Amino acid sequence: MANATHRVSTSISYADFPKLRAFVEWGIDMQLADVRDMLRLPLPDMGLDAGHNFAAATSLANLIAGASVWFFEASEQGLRDRGDRGRRYRAVLERYWPWNDGEIIDPEEGYNVLYGHVRNPLAHAFGLPDPEDGALIQIQKSPLTVEQIEELESSSTRPAWVGATIEPAASGAAGRAYFISVPAFYWGVRRLLRAVLTDPAQLPAAEALADSVVRFLTAPNSPWRRGSG
Repeated sequence: MANATHRVSTSISYADFPKLRAFVEWGIDMQLADVRDMLRLPLPDMGLDAGHNFAAATSLANLIAGASVWFFEASEQGLRDRGDRGRRYRAVLERYWPWNDGEIIDPEEGYNVLYGHVRNPLAHAFGLPDPEDGALIQIQKSPLTVEQIEELESSSTRPAWVGATIEPAASGAAGRAYFISVPAFYWGVRRLLRAVLTDPAQLPAAEALADSVVRFLTAPNSPWRRGSG
């Protein structure tokens, strides 16, 4: 798709936060573009038979994780403190996820599902539940049209056709099975990113952290460059 409605960097002022804007353009807009292409799949007429449901959900869950350390309470110490990741994931979901716009579970249950039953299993266990206390997750996605994807990207309120991100299964086992809607997940992650990237309480620290990484990536003698001493 030729247009750039996926870009969340446009919510950041170049004049006030140039390093943060550059960082989001470089690293985050690209990941959203990946997911928006996955939302069109499968396309069997083009030989693309896989829906990429797990790949899309993994990318979206990881974008929340990234936002929780790069944009929320941002600091170099926060990047190093891996023991604080669960708290930060919870905090960014509680504060910035659009819970009051069409979701049918509360933030506490939503955190448990998105962090404990989606993000961690997809990252560490093939998306499979822990035999002792895990929940069954079904990740749902049908191919969307270009117009539907652009509506997800441009709408500040949940489109009526999208539905909730997380729906408990009517299985008789409360808290043990959920349906995850990838289109709703995409819309919610975009709303979360725009919310944290326009929060004046978070922007100065996020700008400072982005400045440090931009300088590291662009310095000609940075140790990450091939062949540098």
